[in-house]
Amino acid sequence: MFEDSEEGAAQLYPDPVCLQQILEQFRYAYVKKSRFSRVAHSFPYIGNWTSNITLSDGNTYSKINVLVMNNVNSQPFKIANSPQSSYKWGNVMKINVDDKHSDFYSYLFPTEEDWNQQIDNLVQRVVSENDQSKKISTLAILPYPEYDRFTNSQLIENISLLMDGYVTSDYLGCENNEQILYNLVASLSNEGISDFINIFEPQLVDMLNRFQGVYSDSIFLKLSQYITYAKGTPSAIETFAYNMRTDGSCYNKVFYWEESLGIDLLYETRLSSLSNTIPVSVRNTGWFSESTYLMSLSPTDFVGIYAKTPMPALGLGDDQMVLIPAIKFHWLCKQRNKEEAWKRFFQGVDVAITIGTMGTYGAAKTFKQVGTTYAIGMAMDYTIRLAINSLYYDTMDEAIANTSLLDAGWNAANVFVTNPQLAVVLPCVREFAKAYFVDDLGVGESVYECGRSLVLSLVSKKVFPTTGAYANKIKTMLQQQPRKTVAKLRDIGVDKESMLSLARLLFDSTTDQIYDNVKSAINEAYE
Repeated sequence: MFEDSEEGAAQLYPDPVCLQQILEQFRYAYVKKSRFSRVAHSFPYIGNWTSNITLSDGNTYSKINVLVMNNVNSQPFKIANSPQSSYKWGNVMKINVDDKHSDFYSYLFPTEEDWNQQIDNLVQRVVSENDQSKKISTLAILPYPEYDRFTNSQLIENISLLMDGYVTSDYLGCENNEQILYNLVASLSNEGISDFINIFEPQLVDMLNRFQGVYSDSIFLKLSQYITYAKGTPSAIETFAYNMRTDGSCYNKVFYWEESLGIDLLYETRLSSLSNTIPVSVRNTGWFSESTYLMSLSPTDFVGIYAKTPMPALGLGDDQMVLIPAIKFHWLCKQRNKEEAWKRFFQGVDVAITIGTMGTYGAAKTFKQVGTTYAIGMAMDYTIRLAINSLYYDTMDEAIANTSLLDAGWNAANVFVTNPQLAVVLPCVREFAKAYFVDDLGVGESVYECGRSLVLSLVSKKVFPTTGAYANKIKTMLQQQPRKTVAKLRDIGVDKESMLSLARLLFDSTTDQIYDNVKSAINEAYE
């Protein structure tokens, strides 16, 4: 039930970390007169709760529950002029406390002096805590803007803790390790930056690889800023100097850049998982083509970017050059390739054209945010989900409205190249293209033709395993509406033997009632 929602799963059991994090963020915004932002709970009327919890005011409360019913993004205000057992901000948020109402009232709406003392105590808890997991939990509770209360050496110690792998990845709750690590790094003062670079230079690529979410761009730019500050920008002569390859050829670290998205060279970089390096390649054609290896850069190396056409991202005009750290060059290549990928998305990749049209039709607002080579894999996954949903909903319009790109698996395109999914999606694409571009059918009808082909291939070729997102979706539909689903499968051309094989594949037992219902529906449909 909760497999896609860690935060939702955390609500089922006492979670002092989530509870205290919400309360401390609320109190920070109340004292600072700033906005308190929080996403609604997955199951709002369960909330985050815990028993026998000691808060930063030093008092232990028998039970507290915080319920965030709707997304919050506003400045907190004092809801009552006297202690209460329950505080409710309309239909947005509610806090229940079982005892010590007067103490909790003073805690929830503190004076600035009391709040500062309590936050200082939280900081000292982090510093003095010897248990690594408890230390990280307290970091998660402490409002991130207050990390600047740590000294530089304390910040570096905490950064080392997260880099050394003390955090378990399967924790359910509010310990966002990426967010904690970024805010620790961003809280360093100028005096601590050089120490940070000296200590973590051998681990910079490892650090960057830990960022896959919303802080990914931010950490690249922050570390680039730190390297420039700590190392100083080298002379252009060093960057232009030639180095010898083992094959006798030469190279330097100057890259000529043209903002055309045309056939000019596109540099490709990656963060090596085996070493603290950034390998650089060049590719002359589109996706799935071979890349030519150029060199490996240290993350603190500087490269020259020579603009053949204006580059607004770096403030460069024609024939101007700037020196930037290699990690910023990697970030720049990622941004460039996002643009290139999105451009080509509409220029000829058959899967992308199809899903681009269906995505627009389905009002998938987040689609453009992908814009990378991951988009092909995501597009294929979206197509499969949409086709399966067409078995359940009465019209294709309903299926599209209930198939969200947010749920699509953002799988890299090369995963699908050697994957059976590719073989079943491409016929769907061709059916759509024929219906839409040749037969002049509407988008909805064209999508239906694609879905017919896709589901037929999925079932007949048994692409999916007995468990997994696709199998589970069809299994649920057969459980809820066996006759309707079987009839739709029959109408698109699935034969009886394939249907019976599908039922045996999906259901664990051929003796339970659900399997009998599905089998009966199959027999009736093919009479």
